Amino acid sequence: MEVKHPKKGSYTTYAPFARYSDTPLSVHKHAPMLGEDNDYVYRHILALSEHDIEELTAEDDPARQ
Repeated sequence: MEVKHPKKGSYTTYAPFARYSDTPLSVHKHAPMLGEDNDYVYRHILALSEHDIEELTAEDDPARQ
């Protein structure tokens, strides 16, 4: 399968090996880059407050330390 990556560009990867007639499988997105899904996890899975998110992101930003 052809997959588009924001940094690497397009590349070919393996499609899922399993084949199901009622539930076809495919690759919908590139592998996430480090930290790419942090905001989604913080807000939607962990339900952190805006203050907690700001503290976590400040810890990762050397310019803010």
